[in-house]
Amino acid sequence: GIIITIIIYFIYKDVRKQSEIFDSYLSVVLSKSVQLILICLVIGALSLAYKETRQLKIRWHTAIVFDEALVIFSSLGTYLFATFSLLSAGFTDHIQTLELLTLFVALLTIIECTIQTLFILDGLRRRANTARAKREKPGREFVALLIVLNISLWLLDTFLAKKTETNQIQVNFYDKITWTIIHTVTAPLSMFYRFHSSVCLSDMWQTVYV
Repeated sequence: GIIITIIIYFIYKDVRKQSEIFDSYLSVVLSKSVQLILICLVIGALSLAYKETRQLKIRWHTAIVFDEALVIFSSLGTYLFATFSLLSAGFTDHIQTLELLTLFVALLTIIECTIQTLFILDGLRRRANTARAKREKPGREFVALLIVLNISLWLLDTFLAKKTETNQIQVNFYDKITWTIIHTVTAPLSMFYRFHSSVCLSDMWQTVYV
Protein backbone atom coordinates (compact mmCIF):
# COMPACT_ATOMS: atom_id res chain seq x y z
CA GLY A 1 0.00 0.00 0.00
CA ILE A 2 2.74 2.45 0.93
CA ILE A 3 4.66 1.71 -2.29
CA ILE A 4 1.52 2.28 -4.34
CA THR A 5 0.95 5.61 -2.58
CA ILE A 6 4.47 6.78 -3.39
CA ILE A 7 4.16 5.68 -7.03
CA ILE A 8 0.79 7.42 -7.43
CA TYR A 9 2.22 10.61 -5.95
CA PHE A 10 5.15 10.77 -8.34
CA ILE A 11 3.08 9.77 -11.38
CA TYR A 12 0.59 12.52 -10.58
CA LYS A 13 3.40 14.98 -9.97
CA ASP A 14 5.13 14.18 -13.26
CA VAL A 15 1.91 14.46 -15.24
CA ARG A 16 1.10 17.81 -13.69
CA LYS A 17 4.63 19.08 -14.22
CA GLN A 18 4.44 18.23 -17.89
CA SER A 19 1.34 20.39 -18.21
CA GLU A 20 3.09 23.17 -16.24
CA ILE A 21 0.15 23.54 -13.86
CA PHE A 22 1.37 21.33 -11.07
CA ASP A 23 -0.90 21.46 -8.06
CA SER A 24 0.12 19.00 -5.35
CA TYR A 25 -3.08 19.34 -3.31
CA LEU A 26 -4.55 15.91 -4.08
CA SER A 27 -1.23 14.12 -3.77
CA VAL A 28 -0.52 15.83 -0.45
CA VAL A 29 -3.96 14.88 0.87
CA LEU A 30 -3.26 11.29 -0.19
CA SER A 31 0.12 11.35 1.56
CA LYS A 32 -1.30 12.83 4.76
CA SER A 33 -4.23 10.40 4.77
CA VAL A 34 -1.98 7.37 4.44
CA GLN A 35 0.32 8.77 7.12
CA LEU A 36 -2.63 9.28 9.45
CA ILE A 37 -3.85 5.72 8.92
CA LEU A 38 -0.38 4.28 9.56
CA ILE A 39 0.06 6.28 12.75
CA CYS A 40 -3.33 5.12 14.04
CA LEU A 41 -2.33 1.53 13.26
CA VAL A 42 0.94 2.01 15.16
CA ILE A 43 -0.91 3.33 18.21
CA GLY A 44 -3.27 0.35 18.10
CA ALA A 45 -0.44 -2.14 17.66
CA LEU A 46 1.53 -0.55 20.49
CA SER A 47 -1.44 -0.85 22.84
CA LEU A 48 -1.86 -4.54 22.04
CA ALA A 49 1.88 -5.23 22.13
CA TYR A 50 2.32 -3.63 25.54
CA LYS A 51 -0.64 -5.53 26.92
CA GLU A 52 1.01 -8.79 25.86
CA THR A 53 4.64 -8.03 26.71
CA ARG A 54 3.77 -7.02 30.28
CA GLN A 55 3.84 -10.76 31.00
CA LEU A 56 7.59 -10.84 30.34
CA LYS A 57 10.21 -10.21 32.99
CA ILE A 58 12.26 -7.00 33.00
CA ARG A 59 16.03 -7.38 33.23
CA TRP A 60 17.37 -4.05 34.42
CA HIS A 61 21.01 -5.03 33.97
CA THR A 62 20.64 -5.45 30.19
CA ALA A 63 23.17 -3.17 28.47
CA ILE A 64 21.25 -1.18 25.85
CA VAL A 65 22.33 2.36 26.71
CA PHE A 66 23.42 3.25 23.16
CA ASP A 67 20.12 2.20 21.57
CA GLU A 68 18.20 4.00 24.29
CA ALA A 69 20.17 7.19 23.70
CA LEU A 70 19.62 7.03 19.94
CA VAL A 71 15.88 6.46 20.28
CA ILE A 72 15.46 9.32 22.75
CA PHE A 73 17.69 11.70 20.79
CA SER A 74 16.08 11.00 17.41
CA SER A 75 12.59 11.27 18.91
CA LEU A 76 13.34 14.95 19.56
CA GLY A 77 13.32 15.50 15.81
CA THR A 78 9.91 13.87 15.55
CA TYR A 79 8.56 15.96 18.42
CA LEU A 80 9.89 19.20 16.98
CA PHE A 81 8.71 18.53 13.43
CA ALA A 82 5.26 17.55 14.68
CA THR A 83 5.05 20.52 17.05
CA PHE A 84 5.94 23.07 14.37
CA SER A 85 3.47 21.40 12.00
CA LEU A 86 0.79 21.43 14.69
CA LEU A 87 1.26 25.15 15.28
CA SER A 88 1.17 25.99 11.58
CA ALA A 89 -2.03 24.02 10.99
CA GLY A 90 -3.72 25.13 14.20
CA PHE A 91 -3.14 28.85 13.79
CA THR A 92 -3.78 29.17 10.07
CA ASP A 93 -6.49 31.57 8.94
CA HIS A 94 -8.52 29.01 7.01
CA ILE A 95 -8.79 25.45 8.32
CA GLN A 96 -9.79 23.10 5.53
CA THR A 97 -9.20 19.43 4.71
CA LEU A 98 -5.43 19.64 4.36
CA GLU A 99 -5.05 21.74 7.49
CA LEU A 100 -7.16 19.28 9.48
CA LEU A 101 -5.13 16.34 8.19
CA THR A 102 -1.89 18.11 9.08
CA LEU A 103 -3.27 18.93 12.52
CA PHE A 104 -4.35 15.37 13.28
CA VAL A 105 -1.17 13.85 11.86
CA ALA A 106 0.99 16.14 14.00
CA LEU A 107 -1.04 15.57 17.17
CA LEU A 108 -1.18 11.80 16.78
CA THR A 109 2.50 11.69 15.87
CA ILE A 110 3.38 13.27 19.22
CA ILE A 111 1.19 10.74 21.03
CA GLU A 112 2.47 7.80 18.99
CA CYS A 113 6.12 8.80 19.35
CA THR A 114 5.76 9.04 23.12
CA ILE A 115 4.07 5.65 23.43
CA GLN A 116 6.47 3.93 21.04
CA THR A 117 9.59 5.36 22.66
CA LEU A 118 8.42 4.18 26.08
CA PHE A 119 7.50 0.79 24.63
CA ILE A 120 10.93 0.35 23.06
CA LEU A 121 12.75 1.42 26.22
CA ASP A 122 10.64 -1.03 28.19
CA GLY A 123 10.59 -3.85 25.66
CA LEU A 124 14.33 -4.00 25.05
CA ARG A 125 14.77 -4.95 28.70
CA ARG A 126 12.12 -7.67 28.80
CA ARG A 127 12.84 -11.36 28.43
CA ALA A 128 10.76 -14.52 28.29
CA ASN A 129 11.64 -16.10 31.62
CA THR A 130 9.32 -19.11 31.61
CA ALA A 131 8.86 -22.08 29.32
CA ARG A 132 5.31 -20.96 28.61
CA ALA A 133 6.42 -17.45 27.62
CA LYS A 134 9.11 -18.87 25.35
CA ARG A 135 6.58 -21.17 23.75
CA GLU A 136 3.70 -18.70 23.35
CA LYS A 137 5.86 -15.62 22.67
CA PRO A 138 3.30 -13.06 23.87
CA GLY A 139 3.20 -9.92 21.76
CA ARG A 140 5.70 -11.08 19.15
CA GLU A 141 3.23 -10.77 16.28
CA PHE A 142 2.49 -7.18 17.27
CA VAL A 143 6.20 -6.39 17.43
CA ALA A 144 6.51 -7.75 13.89
CA LEU A 145 3.60 -5.56 12.81
CA LEU A 146 5.26 -2.53 14.39
CA ILE A 147 8.44 -3.24 12.43
CA VAL A 148 6.48 -3.23 9.16
CA LEU A 149 4.56 -0.08 10.10
CA ASN A 150 7.70 1.81 11.10
CA ILE A 151 9.45 0.84 7.88
CA SER A 152 6.36 2.02 5.98
CA LEU A 153 6.41 5.35 7.82
CA TRP A 154 10.14 5.66 7.18
CA LEU A 155 9.57 5.15 3.45
CA LEU A 156 6.68 7.61 3.48
CA ASP A 157 8.76 10.19 5.33
CA THR A 158 11.74 9.70 3.03
CA PHE A 159 9.87 10.02 -0.25
CA LEU A 160 6.82 12.13 0.60
CA ALA A 161 5.83 13.29 4.06
CA LYS A 162 8.98 15.22 4.95
CA LYS A 163 9.41 16.87 1.55
CA THR A 164 9.01 20.64 1.44
CA GLU A 165 6.45 20.46 -1.35
CA THR A 166 4.15 18.32 0.81
CA ASN A 167 4.38 20.79 3.68
CA GLN A 168 3.21 24.01 2.06
CA ILE A 169 1.08 24.89 5.09
CA GLN A 170 4.25 25.15 7.16
CA VAL A 171 6.05 27.08 4.43
CA ASN A 172 3.21 29.60 4.19
CA PHE A 173 2.98 29.97 7.96
CA TYR A 174 6.67 30.34 8.84
CA ASP A 175 7.99 31.59 5.44
CA LYS A 176 10.27 29.57 3.20
CA ILE A 177 13.62 30.36 4.84
CA THR A 178 12.43 29.70 8.40
CA TRP A 179 10.76 26.43 7.45
CA THR A 180 13.84 25.34 5.50
CA ILE A 181 15.92 25.78 8.66
CA ILE A 182 13.36 23.93 10.79
CA HIS A 183 13.06 21.19 8.19
CA THR A 184 16.82 20.79 7.84
CA VAL A 185 17.23 20.29 11.59
CA THR A 186 14.19 18.15 12.39
CA ALA A 187 13.38 16.06 9.32
CA PRO A 188 16.57 13.94 9.23
CA LEU A 189 16.22 13.15 12.94
CA SER A 190 12.57 12.30 12.49
CA MET A 191 13.33 9.94 9.60
CA PHE A 192 16.16 8.37 11.58
CA TYR A 193 13.76 7.80 14.47
CA ARG A 194 11.56 5.66 12.23
CA PHE A 195 14.51 3.70 10.91
CA HIS A 196 16.12 3.15 14.29
CA SER A 197 12.79 2.25 15.88
CA SER A 198 12.39 -0.54 13.34
CA VAL A 199 15.92 -1.72 14.19
CA CYS A 200 15.18 -1.73 17.93
CA LEU A 201 11.90 -3.54 17.37
CA SER A 202 13.75 -6.11 15.27
CA ASP A 203 16.15 -6.61 18.18
CA MET A 204 13.15 -7.14 20.44
CA TRP A 205 11.66 -9.67 18.04
CA GLN A 206 14.93 -11.61 17.97
CA THR A 207 16.16 -11.44 21.56
CA VAL A 208 13.19 -11.08 23.90
CA TYR A 209 11.77 -14.55 23.36
CA VAL A 210 14.91 -16.70 23.38
